Amino acid sequence: MPETIEHLFLVCEKWDNVRINTIEKFFAQNNNFNESVSVSSPDPAQLEQVGKLLGGESKKSFCQLRADAANQIIELGTAKFLDGIRVARLLILESIGRSPAPLNQCPV
Repeated sequence: MPETIEHLFLVCEKWDNVRINTIEKFFAQNNNFNESVSVSSPDPAQLEQVGKLLGGESKKSFCQLRADAANQIIELGTAKFLDGIRVARLLILESIGRSPAPLNQCPV
């Protein structure tokens, strides 16, 4: 399974514990969100949720955004989630970088 941002935020089982403690509460705001999470292709509601987690496009001015505590809470939750998986992902990526490339991927 390729690790897309949607996969990382929504369905990757490696990060379930971190997700539950940081951003899961934002999914609960969307009643059927957890039941409808698709491993293969996220639907528009899921893509919208990922957009919100990342700060998304906003029609609000900077002053309006600063006054909106809900958006700040979501962004802080996202930051906590990403920080919570940072070390484990770094170790995974480093181990991949150190592993020898298969012969069919070596430049000729």
